[in-house]
Amino acid sequence: MMFQISKTVDQLMKNSFSSKQIKFVYLFLLLSVNLLNATIADSLKANLAKASADEKVKAYISLVKYYTKTSPDKNDLIENEALQFAKSQNDNPGYADLILSFGSSYHNLSDYDTALRYFKIADSLYRAEKDSVRIGISLNKIGRNLISRGKYDEALESLQESIRILENQDEKNALGDSYNFYAILQYIIGEREKAGVLTKNAVEFCEKLDDELILAQALEHYAIYWIWKRDYDKALELAHRSYNLREKNQDKLGMAGSLTNMALIKRITKNYEESLKYYERALSLQREANYIGGVALSLTGLGRIYNVTGDYKKALEYLLQAYNIRKESRNRRGVVTTLELLSEIYAKMNNYEKSLEYLKLHKVQNDSLLNEQKQKNIAELQESFASERREQEILLLQKENTIHKNQRTYLLIMLSILSLAAIFIYLGYSSKRKLTTQLEETNRQVTDQKNELLKINLRLKKVLETRDSFFSIIAHDLKSPFQGLMGIIEIIIKDFDELKKEEVREHLVLVKNSADGVYNLVINLLEWANLQRDKLNVETKTFNLRQLVEDIAVSHKIIATNKKVKIENLIDKNLTISTDRNMFSAVIRNLISNAIKFCDAGDVVTVFTEKSNNSISICVEDTGIGIPSKIIPELFKVGEKVSRPGTRDEKSNGLGLILCKEYVEKLNGNIRVESEEGVGSKFFVELLQ
Repeated sequence: MMFQISKTVDQLMKNSFSSKQIKFVYLFLLLSVNLLNATIADSLKANLAKASADEKVKAYISLVKYYTKTSPDKNDLIENEALQFAKSQNDNPGYADLILSFGSSYHNLSDYDTALRYFKIADSLYRAEKDSVRIGISLNKIGRNLISRGKYDEALESLQESIRILENQDEKNALGDSYNFYAILQYIIGEREKAGVLTKNAVEFCEKLDDELILAQALEHYAIYWIWKRDYDKALELAHRSYNLREKNQDKLGMAGSLTNMALIKRITKNYEESLKYYERALSLQREANYIGGVALSLTGLGRIYNVTGDYKKALEYLLQAYNIRKESRNRRGVVTTLELLSEIYAKMNNYEKSLEYLKLHKVQNDSLLNEQKQKNIAELQESFASERREQEILLLQKENTIHKNQRTYLLIMLSILSLAAIFIYLGYSSKRKLTTQLEETNRQVTDQKNELLKINLRLKKVLETRDSFFSIIAHDLKSPFQGLMGIIEIIIKDFDELKKEEVREHLVLVKNSADGVYNLVINLLEWANLQRDKLNVETKTFNLRQLVEDIAVSHKIIATNKKVKIENLIDKNLTISTDRNMFSAVIRNLISNAIKFCDAGDVVTVFTEKSNNSISICVEDTGIGIPSKIIPELFKVGEKVSRPGTRDEKSNGLGLILCKEYVEKLNGNIRVESEEGVGSKFFVELLQ
């Protein structure tokens, strides 16, 4: 029934039915839906009444979640009863789930303070139970609440922690929900292109889930991105898909959100008639669910359209309602926006007295908001002032020191003049001695130069030997995969008509793996060549170490997932280091790739740090097959053939570790390894800080 309302009303909008006919049909269908909702609510209440003590908390949660989607204000009637029952049963997990559900209800009623308090209580209870999945879910709820309150930095931190926890758990629906809100937060903070990629990825991830409402949320966020890109057809298509899924699942507040997006698109494209209808449908659902924030938003949207179309009387009617709601709910930013619109409309109606009245109110509220921001900055300004005073004091001290230095200079000049005679006498005496010393120094320099030339010759000889050995390895490792590639391609060409589709796929997978190996070999070869030609300059920058490792781990996620290998990043989120980012990234990338290569299903690759007074060690540890003790001394030597295939016969040419060593040495650090066969390996990269 819910799914048919949208189709029926949309069809009426396309045909030439009168406005009264459309409203009559819509009201009739809406009444039918309300009867259906009442039936569902009665069924849930009946389940609650007959539930056993063990099942009653779950029955309460089902009813709370249903009311949260349809009529969140009704949860007030059962809140105390449900929470007291859960406490009486000593059901801590159930009590925490109820707290979280009631928090969502308060959030939908725009009572963000109460909602946040409930979310944090639930989070602390889940942490006491060490329930990682529910901790991830509660962090998601906290992040969404902080977005609504405009605290974007805290929201970003909460959502990132939620994703980090849920990615290591078997709870894809919750993870998809966190992906959704992390993506839209990037849009809100101005990272629009990044948000486009993330929202697209979120949609693709959520399409594989069994929760249509999470997919609907992802589609709505993706629609917002396309509105910004001004592809309104694409945005409208996504908004309709989102609405249909929410309608099918009787999510009234979600339906209202989708309708608001449709109305916005129609308003931007100047299709005001359809925009009004979408806003009115959204407003009806929001009022039915008592969603105060949404009601004010839809009323403002209606007011804007009537303002543009010249019906100022209706514009005032809707905007005054929105203003009163926002004033009562203390939505000060919304109040500022509404007051500005009211002033503009009264001016268009030539009622300048009223226009001035609302303009003054707008200025007072806006100034109040600005003053709050100024108050937040007072401490920073005071610190800045104190810092300037300290700088002035330092300048004064420097001036005093300069005066003293000048005085000392004059005194030294006088002493120098008095000493000239003694100097001339001394010079005559010491000239012979100096000549002897110079001859001795010249002989020493010649000897040093000779020794230096010998050292250079030895180094050159070693470099040439290294080069010959290195290219012998390159020739062998390049030749083998190309021979394999040519052999597989020859088989495909020769037996193409006889090969089955699956056999062709298997041959192509072999071609892809061989090509990947050649590509990685060539990349390592080029980087090594640049190092040998001294073409790379160290550019020291300060960056967040955990984020860099996180980015590298993400790039290896597919390979690790295919091998069922887990990557753990244990680095402190606030830890920063100063070095060349590109070289250091290449080192960690090679070490993580190497670790995965020699791990098998169930193994773990862990990245952590150890700090001392003036240095930091970054360790990449794995629980893989380990390294034979006889190979370890040769790992970082060019010309030593110590490469081994991975646990799934992955190709290895031994260049990665050689590059790691040369990069680390160029960064004035050192690299070492600890390993035991059958136990695993640890690679330590130590850098001075």
